[in-house]
Amino acid sequence: MRACAAGDLEAFELLLGRYERRIVSYAYRFLHDSDAARDIYQQTFLNIFQRRQQYRETARFSTYAYRIAHNLCQNELRRAERRRTTSLERGPVGGDEAAGAVQWLSDGSDGPLEPLSRQEQDRLLHEAVAELDPMYREVIALRIFEGLAFKEIAEIAGVGESTIKSRMRYALAYLERALRGRVEP
Repeated sequence: MRACAAGDLEAFELLLGRYERRIVSYAYRFLHDSDAARDIYQQTFLNIFQRRQQYRETARFSTYAYRIAHNLCQNELRRAERRRTTSLERGPVGGDEAAGAVQWLSDGSDGPLEPLSRQEQDRLLHEAVAELDPMYREVIALRIFEGLAFKEIAEIAGVGESTIKSRMRYALAYLERALRGRVEP
């Protein structure tokens, strides 16, 4: 990014290539719209390029890029919410179910998805993630699918690390319940 700020366009193209899949994937998991995800990626890097001289190394570049994408996704959700007449999203669940969800994800087992094929597991997981409220979907996308640390996710979302951990707990609890409901009649 330093080279890009100094006017090196090849360095910027390298950043584009390195982060394309990651930003598009993040935006897609956040918005569940492939066209909007591509638009978010393009707008993210347009913003980065336009503000390349103002870039300060206060965090990793990936955190900086995800934060811009996060803000753009939030804006897109607000626009979509104004157009939507009714919400079909269901909120997460809480309670002791979170402990089980953390267990089946952390011990490497497939938990409620164990008897299914990998393709069917992926489909059911993506369906369940799509039902999450956007703030929970974001944590799942950044932590599970992108492998970011809770601290980085907190910086991207602009909230405390404990808030991110709480959102993860609720998201995992919801996912476990939703997946068990799909697998076990």
